Amino acid sequence: GGLTTFAIIKIGFSSKVQCVVDIYGPADLALTRYLNQIKTPDERELLRNVLMTFIGKPYDESPDIWHEASPLFHVSPDDAPFFIIHGSDDMIVPLEQSISLAESLKKAKVEVELVIIEGMGHGPQDEEKHKRFMQALEKAMDFFDRHLRAPVDKITEKGE
Repeated sequence: GGLTTFAIIKIGFSSKVQCVVDIYGPADLALTRYLNQIKTPDERELLRNVLMTFIGKPYDESPDIWHEASPLFHVSPDDAPFFIIHGSDDMIVPLEQSISLAESLKKAKVEVELVIIEGMGHGPQDEEKHKRFMQALEKAMDFFDRHLRAPVDKITEKGE
């Protein structure tokens, strides 16, 4: 509690988002476009229900709320760096969602790395895909280290 808050203030850590790791995340929740990327009727209906629960209002009543909830439409040059992991065969959140987000971030000159795990759906389904997913997570940890670790000399200087 208080000691941690004091340490953050004393050392000078910012509360601004420093980096983002996105794992299978949707980027554009505009329902019609999103559902058109889903291949089977059962998956479309499941997704419609999940998104409806998340947003709280039907798309037909409030498309503006669905648009506002979509990260793709909030990209700006001052965004934190992104590391995105996505399976090429994801039927819940189509790969196109992450590709669109990565392209938008690149256009805005935001650092972005997109790792596509070939043959994987919305999570690892077998031992081989699990191994490749864990390798992608290792890269994500390296990404965290690059963007979150403060040099020891800066912590010492501010902490004294």
